[in-house]
Amino acid sequence: MIERYGILTQYLVQDMPDGYFTSRVVVAVAESGDMFVAGATDEGYYSSLVIGPHGPGGERLEGQLFSHTFDINGVLCQWRRERVTDLQPDGVDYFFWECYAAVPVDAPAYPEPMHSPRYRAEMDRRRRISSNAAKHERRARSEATIERFDPVEVYERDAWTCGICGGKVDPQVLHPDAMSASLDHVVPLSKGGDHTRSNSVLAHLICNIRKSAN
Repeated sequence: MIERYGILTQYLVQDMPDGYFTSRVVVAVAESGDMFVAGATDEGYYSSLVIGPHGPGGERLEGQLFSHTFDINGVLCQWRRERVTDLQPDGVDYFFWECYAAVPVDAPAYPEPMHSPRYRAEMDRRRRISSNAAKHERRARSEATIERFDPVEVYERDAWTCGICGGKVDPQVLHPDAMSASLDHVVPLSKGGDHTRSNSVLAHLICNIRKSAN
């Protein structure tokens, strides 16, 4: 399933027998029940087989290959061929695949490529690791140990409990809210502490600020 401009599209994939002129048949299903049917290769790209749009009842809509529009929760939509960035099962390398997605008719003609939820989550994790290490490396003493890790690892290890006040930290509360999650060093970096998992605990941002002020 993918999401484009708040519109969800689900995919049903049928592998075809050896020797068939397309490896797979992919059915894109919109929330309205409208469908788009096309063939695809083993690599995830569409083949020359494009059967086209079908109505919610399964009826094929002849002569409306890309002109067919349909309503989803009051939004007029159409089918558009999209490219998606996704992660390989190893969680490191990425690849591309194609889909026909339901999108609003007034959406930009050349939107940015879509990213799968798995790809977005991994890219967010990598950015957090890089940003976290760089920020604390600037504050630490030259001899300090700097580990590269995702702060969320520490937050989950500490069961989303503030290591200073003992209260719960809501993961949905985002920085710079005073009650958002932050990383506190048990031995402060300014006093020779290391930026490591073992020297880090979860703390409310406001608790962290008050501790630093003392």
